[in-house]
Amino acid sequence: MPKALNRFFTLRYARRYAKRHIAATALHTLIFYTLVFPLITHAQEESTDEEPPQDSGNAATTEPTAPPIEIPNIAAKQQQLLTEALQDQNLITLTAEDEDFSAIWQTDTSGTPIGAALIFHGEGEHANWPLSVSVLREQLTRFGWATLSITLPNPTLPRPPDRPAEILPPEKADPSTLDTEQPDTAEGLPAENDAIASNETNLPPASTENTLEPPAPIAKDVEAIVQARIETAMAFLNSNGQYNIIYVGYGIGASRAARYIDAIDPAMSNGVLDQKLKQARTRALINRPIRALILINARNRIPYSPLTDDKFIIDWINDAGLPVLDVYNNHHYLDNYEPAERVKAARKKQLNSYTQIRILPATVNDDDTEDVIAKRVRGFLNKHAKGVRIDD
Repeated sequence: MPKALNRFFTLRYARRYAKRHIAATALHTLIFYTLVFPLITHAQEESTDEEPPQDSGNAATTEPTAPPIEIPNIAAKQQQLLTEALQDQNLITLTAEDEDFSAIWQTDTSGTPIGAALIFHGEGEHANWPLSVSVLREQLTRFGWATLSITLPNPTLPRPPDRPAEILPPEKADPSTLDTEQPDTAEGLPAENDAIASNETNLPPASTENTLEPPAPIAKDVEAIVQARIETAMAFLNSNGQYNIIYVGYGIGASRAARYIDAIDPAMSNGVLDQKLKQARTRALINRPIRALILINARNRIPYSPLTDDKFIIDWINDAGLPVLDVYNNHHYLDNYEPAERVKAARKKQLNSYTQIRILPATVNDDDTEDVIAKRVRGFLNKHAKGVRIDD
């Protein structure tokens, strides 16, 4: 009897639990379809309306393109900085090869003019580079030298090599499709005709139209532009009555100055200076258009130019009587061996007027203290390039 009662009550409670569970499940389903399901359907319809129509014929999806990179105009930025720094004082504009470039012209402030110094700045610098060009340019004007510092372009870096074509991995062959028979050729290699045929089938179809694009115009070499600017600067100095001219070059500007000196005619065919010397009745002899060459932290070569042919700076100094002052302060890593190369080459060419000195940079640099390099340069010029005043 107890077992029968137990079975009865168990079945009774199980049936009651099942009825309650079915009722709860039905209630949840009713709530979902009456409240939640319409909201989900409405959201899906809105998202479908916002999607742009896709072209069924073009399966490829368009990827967003990055905005183009704007290349800054460094020359224009330098011109702006020079204008702001100098406030248009002593800043002039010259033209060479139908292109304007800026220069800084400052006349002698001592009252006893000696000559003019044409200054070439180094790579990555400008015509008024602080603590170097600007110091020497201002210091020389206090002792009879007018100065003209010109803007020169930087060497053009070579074009990087083209990126190699992407090499795709070979497709994995299906073992079931491989032929079990070996070819008749020796060592399992394909026949020659079969190789030629397979190569021909891989070639793209020949086009009857001429798809070759016209070659791009060849840009003018940077060093040719440099030579044209130096010629313009020389004409400007001569027009201002300056014929006792010396060159001052920093970095690769030193090699550029030496290259131009080697290219000009030492005979001075115009004869203008010779006539003025005769009229002044002086015994002074100026037998070269450039009286002296000053090298400051010079670089031995001009890079990335086919016109220079990787020539050495001393190769352009062929006048044994040209006074050359080579100054360096051992701040650049190339100064560990390049000055020694210049001394060795100058001794081999028997350049008797070549002088090289190593100096320490000045610890104090202000308006009242003369820079140590300017002092060395001024003393060298007073000894080797003293000018003669000629009145018109």
